[in-house]
Amino acid sequence: MKIIIRIEGWRQQDKKAIVKSIKGFVKSLAKRFGFQVEFDEINNDWIYRQIPSSPYLEKQLEAVEKALGFKLFVWQKTFIATGHFRQYGKTTAEILKDLLAIDDEPIDYSARAGNARAEFYREETKKIKEKLEADRIITRTVFFTKDEKNKYYREKRERECKREMDLTKQPKSIQQDILPEFRNWTW
Repeated sequence: MKIIIRIEGWRQQDKKAIVKSIKGFVKSLAKRFGFQVEFDEINNDWIYRQIPSSPYLEKQLEAVEKALGFKLFVWQKTFIATGHFRQYGKTTAEILKDLLAIDDEPIDYSARAGNARAEFYREETKKIKEKLEADRIITRTVFFTKDEKNKYYREKRERECKREMDLTKQPKSIQQDILPEFRNWTW
């Protein structure tokens, strides 16, 4: 049996006290009823991490968190600082959507990226693709170099030529079996 307890919206010091109390209670129940218990703590502190900003803004955000009684998420802090809502997983989701569309045409990143954002997106795509393929997840073809692109289309042409050659090598009897019935039709 697995029990998950999520404690959110509390100050860090209160959270620790609550977790300690819950652990003590669960241990006493386990001892009383004779079963074993293990505790796994998931560290989600990354969602509250500091953002690169001015020391004034950092102090201001700390004061806001204290007044509200809870911590702001990193994307909330980023939005306050820059006016953009970032670091909530949209780029990763977009990349996964592209990579998992395995029947679509290949993605061509063989030409130079136009700006730093496009280059970042390509590098993230490459990292995610490598991780997925390492776990044997089939992904869409992506060209990161001109050599990869040329090799893909050369092999594709070779497969198509081979397929055409195989079709022309079929015995004539197959074609003749189909044609007599077709010839008897009145047009």
